[in-house]
Amino acid sequence: MIDTIVIKHGGKRPSEKFDITKLRNSILSICLCNRKTDGESETIAERVTKVVMKWAETKNEITTRDIRIVVYNELKKYSPDTAYLYKQHRAII
Repeated sequence: MIDTIVIKHGGKRPSEKFDITKLRNSILSICLCNRKTDGESETIAERVTKVVMKWAETKNEITTRDIRIVVYNELKKYSPDTAYLYKQHRAII
């Protein structure tokens, strides 16, 4: 269980407790959107989530930007094109 607080981008929304399930679902979704198979998407999401969880458990507070950087750096090891989509997500929307 991680007690890390996530400070939202721009401070417009209230901070919240780090939710690893929410992060995992986000990674899984971007993998599936990039036409990865269900199995490949699950594997990538699990691997990246474990790294982020290990990184976050040593922090009291983190920003959504911090999380995105760690996810991007880990995700590009498994799928550079998916990592690019993940990184550009906020710029596209």
